Amino acid sequence: MPWIEVFFIVKVSKSRVILHSGWRFWFTDDMLPLNGQAKNLQEELEKEGVILYGKTPDLSDEDIKKTQTFSKVKASEILSWLDRQSDIDSWVVLEDLDLKNETVKKHQIMTDPNTGLTDEDIDKATSTSDQDQHRF
Repeated sequence: MPWIEVFFIVKVSKSRVILHSGWRFWFTDDMLPLNGQAKNLQEELEKEGVILYGKTPDLSDEDIKKTQTFSKVKASEILSWLDRQSDIDSWVVLEDLDLKNETVKKHQIMTDPNTGLTDEDIDKATSTSDQDQHRF
């Protein structure tokens, strides 16, 4: 994970980080780490002043878990999390998968899974930002 780019995006855009990847399962609902990897991730982020603000709900069913096709529900999970918030004015999703949802697509910065965040992705993420923007 290119952490330096993430740190830059969060600091410049004054964003909050919401986990929607498999990493969210490493944390309790109160964002307390459940394992050593989570603790290391949290400590690494906190060294740079980046706090994990929350995580999306798990809407995957047994078929999705069995086939590992989590992208089928990621957009619904993100939108479900957003529906429960009252203070969200703007948001961006950093994701390398097509989440196949028009609402999310308008807010998604499609990253390349082989190269990670590019300078162009970083420019998009920081130029579309408002104060208190949320990043997924």
